[in-house]
Amino acid sequence: MGVLIPSLEKPVEALTSAAHAIYKEKLYTLNDYFTVERWTTGKTLKVADELRVREAIEISRRINRRFIEGSLEAPYRIQLPIWVGVWIKKIVEDPCTRASAPNIFGAIANREVGFLVKSKLFRRTY
Repeated sequence: MGVLIPSLEKPVEALTSAAHAIYKEKLYTLNDYFTVERWTTGKTLKVADELRVREAIEISRRINRRFIEGSLEAPYRIQLPIWVGVWIKKIVEDPCTRASAPNIFGAIANREVGFLVKSKLFRRTY
């Protein structure tokens, strides 16, 4: 007896993988590479523009090219200056992110949350 499990369309899954790796995890894995490389389409780019996360796809594609060239290996840790720049751009360009920024900064001020953020920013792997 099978169970139907809803899933995202492949182009949207590619965007989700890219955005999650770039904005949240700061770590780009081999799984992210394959998902973005094989499933990115024009629809991915259209949705990325609508959600104001085009930067995540662009960075992911640059990382993918470097994987193919052999100049990077997975997992790849997103460099802190790039990550901070992406977030600043997101805050400036996206009203939803800008509206939630005070909550994010307030949470980071919490000692426990600050420790978790620090460990995520400077970790080498999952």
